[in-house]
Amino acid sequence: MNAFQSRYIAYAKHHGKTPEQMEATGENNHPFIAWITEKWRKYDRLHPEHYGVHNDEAHAQFDDMLNRGMI
Repeated sequence: MNAFQSRYIAYAKHHGKTPEQMEATGENNHPFIAWITEKWRKYDRLHPEHYGVHNDEAHAQFDDMLNRGMI
């Protein structure tokens, strides 16, 4: 059994798949990297106080917003 990072799980869910299904496509990680980078850009626009300084608080807030579909 693979353990998947929570942000990859959110990425798979965004595509209506499980992480295992995403992995089975044989796709490399480039689409995920582009997707998560865009999510950070959206987060930074909403929270300019954290721009370039993604401390523990920012990461926790980002993950919460990502998992709730807010960004």
